[in-house]
Amino acid sequence: MKKTVRIISVCLLVILFTAALISCNSTVTVEDVVGLYTGEYEYEKNEFYVTIRLNEDSTYLRTIYKNGEFRSRERGDYEIDGSTVRLYDMTSGSYTDYKYSNGVLTNNGHKFVR
Repeated sequence: MKKTVRIISVCLLVILFTAALISCNSTVTVEDVVGLYTGEYEYEKNEFYVTIRLNEDSTYLRTIYKNGEFRSRERGDYEIDGSTVRLYDMTSGSYTDYKYSNGVLTNNGHKFVR
């Protein structure tokens, strides 16, 4: 009887551990991320306001305002890798990674909310 209880306990622990790993590695879909995100942050005594529009066709538009004035606009494509949304700037060839969770994109501690 003790051995059976021990085996069942170990099996339950394995199942719980596996479920925890699966939930941590959940895959985000295009349908999850499509929408307009906005956020504000301060950097070197300047205020930045950013909008990011993620479209259904995996393209994006990011607009940045610095101290209330238009600063730049960036267009490109994005891809999803697990919970990471990677924006590829079509002009510079660079990319920026954002973590996605529950309607929020996060990069360098900055949050952009849908």
